[in-house]
Amino acid sequence: MSYGLLAEEALRRRDDQAFLDHVFAFINELADSGDHLLEDLLFLSVLESLAQNPEFAASLYPKITVKAQKGLRLIERRYYGRSR
Repeated sequence: MSYGLLAEEALRRRDDQAFLDHVFAFINELADSGDHLLEDLLFLSVLESLAQNPEFAASLYPKITVKAQKGLRLIERRYYGRSR
């Protein structure tokens, strides 16, 4: 499963809290991995796709690590003109 498809599935299943908890854990694991390639994949494939939905993006902040939050803020500001 590609990272982009994971993001699409998360948006589709936004009412499935058990699934979303796994997605949040995965996001946090990638963000805090220390592996620049994994972090880039997270930001470019997962967070950018999730940020397309402003309400879903807003709901991510309390669930993801500070490093992932910084990446999401950057994506929202740079690609979608939002500031949080």
